[in-house]
Amino acid sequence: MDACPPLEDIAAFLDGTLTPEERGRMTEHLARCESCYEIFAGAAHFQEEEEDSSAEDTGGGGVIIFPLGSEKDQAPRRIPRWLPLAASFLVAALGFMIWQNFYSLPEITAAGLVDPLRNRLPSAEQLYQPEGERGNPEAASLTSQGPYFFTGVYLIDLHLSTATDDFDDARESLRSLAGELDQILLRHDDATRLQETAEGITDLDSLHQFAQTLPQLESGFENQFSEDHSFAFGLWTEAGRLAALTSSPKFFEQRMNRRFLSAIPRQISSEVGDDGRYSKILDDLRKIEALWGERRKEDYQALAGHFNDIIEQMELIQKQDQQDQPDDSDPGAPSASE
Repeated sequence: MDACPPLEDIAAFLDGTLTPEERGRMTEHLARCESCYEIFAGAAHFQEEEEDSSAEDTGGGGVIIFPLGSEKDQAPRRIPRWLPLAASFLVAALGFMIWQNFYSLPEITAAGLVDPLRNRLPSAEQLYQPEGERGNPEAASLTSQGPYFFTGVYLIDLHLSTATDDFDDARESLRSLAGELDQILLRHDDATRLQETAEGITDLDSLHQFAQTLPQLESGFENQFSEDHSFAFGLWTEAGRLAALTSSPKFFEQRMNRRFLSAIPRQISSEVGDDGRYSKILDDLRKIEALWGERRKEDYQALAGHFNDIIEQMELIQKQDQQDQPDDSDPGAPSASE
């Protein structure tokens, strides 16, 4: 790494999303470039403050310990007068990038998540298969995250079944997608149209005609649910599960997917508060993170299990949310939890 790296790479270094080779090159550069190290040190301090951790005082006075190789260079070095001012602007910019990298969800798409699976397309049996109906669709809670999550899951399955020319599975994925949309406020008409589209897919010709409209359908979902982390979480979880089942490394090598893994636990925690039902999901995410780097055959199996457990837990939560809804036909009827 001869030239100074872009700020995005320093942010990724702090976030831990660089590959081992990139991290090694970044470490070597920081060990010999005083300017980049000052930016890195300031950004690390910024990150510690954001996490309410105590930052170590460097002693002030414009002096910073700079980790160069020789003993002479291990002593504190005086920073040029212009460097702190320049670094302050760069650290502010880097702080924003760290917030984007470390705290906010990256934008992901169904097509982008499916692309790493194209060399090892999953079989129909590997697509998500619900155990049965999840209660009365019309009784879904307005605060339930389940319909948004499973809209993402089925959209991934629809994309893959279309790619493999499996019109039976494509039809079933569309029906399931329609069922989830029917539980989301103001999406009944969209659900009806998808159900009609599903009934029209009866052979390969009709599937190929539908495939031409799929990018527009996906784009519509992604625009409509761009602010809902549950939808993106469903996309990412099903794509990760299928990547693990088919031992597809590209999904796990994409920095965007690693960034999503870093950010989604904070999004879930801020959204659900003290709802203990999500603690198992957060635990599975921690286990996925621990397995993300080294992926032997048994690691892929374990990863698939954790992704699957997240989907099953979301299914259980959705069932509970449906059961807790009162029957609209009888305003005085108690909820199932009472």
